[in-house]
Amino acid sequence: MNFKEIPQEKNMALLLYLSLQALHLFKDGNGRTGRVIYSTITNENITKDYLKELVEHNGEKSLSREKFAENIKSPEKIYPLINRELFKDIFGQDFQNIYGRITAQLQLGFVEVPNNENISKNTKKELLKILADGGVRNFSFRDITLLQFIQKHNLLEKYQYQIDRKLTIEECTNSDDYNKSILSFDGEKLLDDLNQTDAVEIISISRDVKKEFVEKMIDIISNSEKYSTNQEKTLKEEFVNA
Repeated sequence: MNFKEIPQEKNMALLLYLSLQALHLFKDGNGRTGRVIYSTITNENITKDYLKELVEHNGEKSLSREKFAENIKSPEKIYPLINRELFKDIFGQDFQNIYGRITAQLQLGFVEVPNNENISKNTKKELLKILADGGVRNFSFRDITLLQFIQKHNLLEKYQYQIDRKLTIEECTNSDDYNKSILSFDGEKLLDDLNQTDAVEIISISRDVKKEFVEKMIDIISNSEKYSTNQEKTLKEEFVNA
């Protein structure tokens, strides 16, 4: 079946599955919930046993989860493709022509929020969620958010690191990014300099970034002909396993 002939239900299910992972609405179980939603929408003959296997979380993949992975690529492989388009929308084509990766030089996972008494406890809690969202290859939600804040306040010169090397082909999200520059900035110094107003603004920017991400994903899925790769495939076709 040609990808364009896939029923609209599968497009809707794919959108819901990927959005749930990106927005991370629940403290735990976002992946399992997303798989159940996708499978329920797209499979008329789904069984209770199949659904049960989808939500099992014992450290081992069930047959149902393996079958799911045979059809849909993981968010870790899909989000870099979407965020590359999002990066272009936010910062412009000229900026993307120069940079193939951005990095705040912060570790993945847990990042400590500065012990700044001027930032409220609740604000620090929200900021921590943003700082932990750095796992998307080359264009993470966290780094896009922080860079947007830096650009808005004309602070790039203050925080930017100079990196001489270029991206290798193995590091690229898209081969068009080969030999592009890496935009690196001092995330730790930026966090140390934040006050309450800055932190609240970053939280607001992060929400806008996630909103724009979902809108971009809708456009990629609904208007796939607008987005092509250099492998003569639509970007949406890259979301599924052939």
